[in-house]
Amino acid sequence: MGSGAHRGVGQRGGLGAEGEVVPRFGGDQRRRMRRREPAAVLPTAAVQGRTARWRTGGGAGEDGWGAQEGTGGGAAHGSRAGEDGPKNSSCTASTELVQFDPPELSFPWPNKTSLSSFNIVNITDCYIGFYMWSFKEVSTCYETETCQGILAPRSTQRMVVKWVLKENEAEEHMHCKKSIFVWNMILAQGVESSCFRDHFSDEDSKELPFIFNNNISPFTSTSDELIRLDHPARLVFPRNHTGLSSINIVNVTDYYVAFHLFSNPGKDAVVSYQTDDPFGILAPRSAQRVVVARLINGEETEDTPYKDDKQLFMWNAIVSEGVKVSDLDCSMSRNIKQSIELPVILNNKVTSSTSVELIKFEPPEVCFPFLPSKRLLSSIKIVNITDYHICFNTQVEETNVALYITKPPCGILPPWSTQELVVTRVAKEEAPELEDIQCKDKYFVWSCFVTEDINVNDLTRYMPENERKELPIVFMETSSNMLIQFDPPELSFPLLQNQRVLSSAKIVNITDQYIGFRVCTKKRNSARYNANPSQGILEPLSTQVILVTRIAEQNELEDSERKTKFLVWNGIVSEDSKASDVIDNMSETKCTRLPIVLRQRSSSNLDELIQFDPPELHFPILPNKKVLSSIKIVNLTDYNVGFNTYSRSTNVAWYHTEPPRGILPPRSTQKLMVTREEKEDVLEDKQFNEKYFVWTSILSEDVKDNEYSDYMDDQESKELPIVLEKVFLGC
Repeated sequence: MGSGAHRGVGQRGGLGAEGEVVPRFGGDQRRRMRRREPAAVLPTAAVQGRTARWRTGGGAGEDGWGAQEGTGGGAAHGSRAGEDGPKNSSCTASTELVQFDPPELSFPWPNKTSLSSFNIVNITDCYIGFYMWSFKEVSTCYETETCQGILAPRSTQRMVVKWVLKENEAEEHMHCKKSIFVWNMILAQGVESSCFRDHFSDEDSKELPFIFNNNISPFTSTSDELIRLDHPARLVFPRNHTGLSSINIVNVTDYYVAFHLFSNPGKDAVVSYQTDDPFGILAPRSAQRVVVARLINGEETEDTPYKDDKQLFMWNAIVSEGVKVSDLDCSMSRNIKQSIELPVILNNKVTSSTSVELIKFEPPEVCFPFLPSKRLLSSIKIVNITDYHICFNTQVEETNVALYITKPPCGILPPWSTQELVVTRVAKEEAPELEDIQCKDKYFVWSCFVTEDINVNDLTRYMPENERKELPIVFMETSSNMLIQFDPPELSFPLLQNQRVLSSAKIVNITDQYIGFRVCTKKRNSARYNANPSQGILEPLSTQVILVTRIAEQNELEDSERKTKFLVWNGIVSEDSKASDVIDNMSETKCTRLPIVLRQRSSSNLDELIQFDPPELHFPILPNKKVLSSIKIVNLTDYNVGFNTYSRSTNVAWYHTEPPRGILPPRSTQKLMVTREEKEDVLEDKQFNEKYFVWTSILSEDVKDNEYSDYMDDQESKELPIVLEKVFLGC
């Protein structure tokens, strides 16, 4: 070995003639010693032409004290034995100081890089120092996170060892017996772990043999890949905006495969990547989905250039069944050379010119009534104002004097869509009653771009503070006896003569009490108003949708809107009250007016709202057979028209319609698919008199189709004739 040759850290003595290693031992010991390497040599060592590539990450156990896994008071790595624990006063008489669990290192197969693990157990009441080493004749490379340390009495140290196959390794060499050794010795107080490498010996070492699992067939794949990326096989993010994307990792082997997703950002990088599950172990032939967030630092400007090449990596290796996910958080799993680069695609459609605002709120604050109630209710609408899928998540400060419960707490908004959020304010037990209309509580909504493969369950893990927006919390001054509110705050109708128009509103109980209500309209109103339901009982902090039909009179005046009164009587009732007698059970009643807004006055008369194409439903009569037919329903007006289909229970067949109800935009057409299913035990000579109806009404813009699912009025319905035709099936 020349003058520039490297000497292993675990070797002792000086260099003799021609670079021979001369140990500093007596004659007996010198004869027993062979060339050996510690299991922790950082650089590559070449001695007499034989290469040993032991490495270590210099883990926490090498030079510093720290609690470890264990069953007997916790193990400790330390620079000095006994400093923080009892002195070695009572040691076991057994010659064994440590045990291995399991007693050998098991690897799946020798021709692939793989990980295994074992525990070093201190079975004494003394402090035990340990040091891992191996003979240089072992031609395969091993890596371990730490190679030396100090075990506290009755404690355990977990070790992870990586087998790294050397290039051009001969097949017969791979099956030779291989071992590493763990030197161990009782330590007196004050001994430092840094001196172990100069004092370890054969007679104080315990062999840890390696075994290879032959139960699984050898790795015979023509490709060296252990995993592949699939559905989707790439991560897509917007430029200059935070985004969430996901990728599927597929284990293509018959082994357990571990992975570690990590990033390698350059200096002063403006982009970073985050994932909630950076580590994992894939069972044979299994897959796992990983969600990745691409975060933009606050210092980024619109013209910031990107260096996205080689920033995101996934290390992967075969592992034995004893390896845990927690074992993967080590420097060995951050080796870029043993990792694959994850493909990152930047969506150039979302450029730096895209507005910073992704969502807006209606109203722009969370409004609560100023009431001395423990629970208050509010609602807001969150609107996606982009052409992309946007996720949102709500968040509050722990220092708030009240709890804020949002339903739904998070979600994904399709482009230009709206989601209603209901926020309940619950005062904490120790919080004082409201005395000031000003609120210092903090309520935030976080939002970012997402790809379509992201689901709602992925959102709770990613809420960087620099991406969230504060939504002010305000209290509205109200009279002390306000019990209910309306959402929206008025009823809106198009002004049409001689027509029925349907609108809807929500009655919101803003108290902790049971509230009874009854709708009341004046006879001198210029139109008649029918409410469904017209009365009921609201549970605490609950909401009730009421449908209101406006029936216009023939000679309606211009100022009819000012004269119209729609009133809702309301008051506190007992929990066991019935809806039929709410007024009689109210301890105190209050009449709240719901304003009515009329718009789009029209002088034309609409005799027909819809028509059917064709004008009847045709079905062949087939015993014990389901028959499908279709029909088109056409809106003849310039207004939204709602429809609901139903049939008589006395019919001899069931009629199933898809969709059963809906809202027709002005001058639009909807195709209905109707399935006829004959009932059981129908008499053959029974006369067929089938009845099928379609209820229709002009709707205000606030009405939703699910609000009138049970609303069917024969006076507002149109019968669709059913034609039954007998057919004969040939044999």
